[in-house]
Amino acid sequence: MASSMKNSTFLFSLFLVFFLFVDTSFALNAMPLNIFPPNNDQEIILTTEALKNICKQTQNPSFCLRYLKNRTHIGTTKIYQLAQSSIELAKKYANDLHGEVSLSIKTENDTEVQHLYMICLENYKFAVDALYNAGTHLESGNYPALQVQASLAFEEAESVGNQLKVAPKRASSLRQKTKNLEYQCDIIRALISYICSQTKLCY
Repeated sequence: MASSMKNSTFLFSLFLVFFLFVDTSFALNAMPLNIFPPNNDQEIILTTEALKNICKQTQNPSFCLRYLKNRTHIGTTKIYQLAQSSIELAKKYANDLHGEVSLSIKTENDTEVQHLYMICLENYKFAVDALYNAGTHLESGNYPALQVQASLAFEEAESVGNQLKVAPKRASSLRQKTKNLEYQCDIIRALISYICSQTKLCY
C-alpha cells in the first residue's frame, strides 16, 4: 500500500513538472520575438552616416539634409527627439497652411478656386490629424501605427499639391509651401524607418 502511494505521488509530481514546462514554453512562444530594453529607441544618437542614410530615403535628399542639419548637433542629438520635433513642426506647418487657405477663401472671388481651396482645407485638416496621431504613437512606442499615420500625412499633402496644379498663378506660393509640407512628412517617414531598422521595433 505504501509503495502504491509512493508511486502515485511520484507520477503526480512528474505530471506537475511536465505541465509547468509546457505552460512556460507556451508563454515564451507567445511573447514577441524581438524584445528590447525600454526606451532603447530613444538612445540612438545622430551621426553623419545616419543623417545621410535617413535623407537618401526621401524624395528630396538635399532639402532633408538642410532641414535636419539646421536642428541637430551631430554626436549629441538623439534621433527619437528629432522625430518628435519633426512631427510637431510639420503639424504646426500644416495647421498654418490650413489657416492661410481659410483666409484665401474669404478673399477669393472665383467660385471654382474657392471650391478648390475648400478641398485643400480638408486635406490639410486630415494631415494635421494624422500628424497628431503620429505624435501619440511615437510617445507610446507604436511604430507600425506611426508609420501608417506619417504616410497618411504625406499622402494628404501630396493630394493638396496635385489639386493646386490647376490653381491660378497667385497660388504658386501656396503650392511651394505645400511641397515643403510634403517633404517634411517624407522626412518623418524616413526617420521612423531608420529607427525601425536600428531597433526592429516595427517588426
